[in-house]
Amino acid sequence: MTIEGRWRGNLDATGDVFKFGANPAITTAYEDVWDSGATYTWLAAATAVQVSSSAVADDAAGTGALTMRVEGLAATTYLETSEDFTLDGRTPVTGSVSFIRVHRAYCLTAGSGAVNAGDLYVSTTGAAHTNGVPNTASEIHAKIIAGNGQTLMAIYTVPADFSNAILTSISAGSDDNAKTMTYQMMARPDGGVWRVQWQQPVVGAAATHPFTVPIQFAAKTDLRLRAISSTGTHAASGDFSMLML
Repeated sequence: MTIEGRWRGNLDATGDVFKFGANPAITTAYEDVWDSGATYTWLAAATAVQVSSSAVADDAAGTGALTMRVEGLAATTYLETSEDFTLDGRTPVTGSVSFIRVHRAYCLTAGSGAVNAGDLYVSTTGAAHTNGVPNTASEIHAKIIAGNGQTLMAIYTVPADFSNAILTSISAGSDDNAKTMTYQMMARPDGGVWRVQWQQPVVGAAATHPFTVPIQFAAKTDLRLRAISSTGTHAASGDFSMLML
């Protein structure tokens, strides 16, 4: 598609990305906006992943989730890839695809419950666990909260086959209309360091910020939305949209 009007000239976009996330308990220290809370741990090296559930009902013969898909970027190429898994309850199931990034996970099929019965985890292969829950938070790369059927993670890396990603809008808000949450969009180019690209305090209800001047991110740039509470602990959510060139 060709985008005109808001920005001088034309942008020949070949795709678009909408990433949305939620953190159930943002504190007075910055945390990333994703299901598992705290700071997201990015993969430092390519690895296969394992999936498991906190509930025995998430099983090929169970009433919860039967199968799920993990999406991300492939090792060495940084191109989009995915892998499907048949769940085995609390027992981890190991995949064969080597991921350098994990972007999203979601249920494909379910039993009579129609959705995942427990929390589903995507973790480092071989990660120790207790009843399906990884023991080490830094080894969790995606989490689907019970009943959601899909990850909520405002985390993304621009695939290598796109020359640029154009940030078009960010929305953010919390569950307390009287408290201020400050949100930041952070970016880390390939081989570079994290830098703040946008920052906005938001009081309660969601606010949307459209970008009339484009912010561009090159291929292999890591992106994350994070937030901090002015006081106390609060649930927060946010999303960002991009055009892919």
